[in-house]
Amino acid sequence: MQGLYVHVKGEWPAEAFLQMWGRATVGWYGLIAWDARVRLHGTLERITLAGWVPAARLGKPHYVPAKQIQRVELASNRLDWPAPVAVDCDYFLGAWDDGPARLPAGMKPDVGPAWRRESP
Repeated sequence: MQGLYVHVKGEWPAEAFLQMWGRATVGWYGLIAWDARVRLHGTLERITLAGWVPAARLGKPHYVPAKQIQRVELASNRLDWPAPVAVDCDYFLGAWDDGPARLPAGMKPDVGPAWRRESP
């Protein structure tokens, strides 16, 4: 996946790829994208998700080289914040400050130790 590999603070996801930085009136945000295993109405699926998270939730591991990342001004209306263009995203979360991801009804992350999860 394109972008800069980053760690994400919070429950899920633990890691993602930074697509761009955005400056909003309340501070800096990062547009991240990641592949995830989810259960959609009980069926195991692999999808690509993306969303804008506060920059404070992101960290670059020391072993990842620095990379120029596009910066944009974000609209005052958070519903107008752009989806990623360099990544084919299955579901765009929009602005996501904290707490669990707002996934569509019937979809939930398939998390936990890999040996406990069912195969797709």
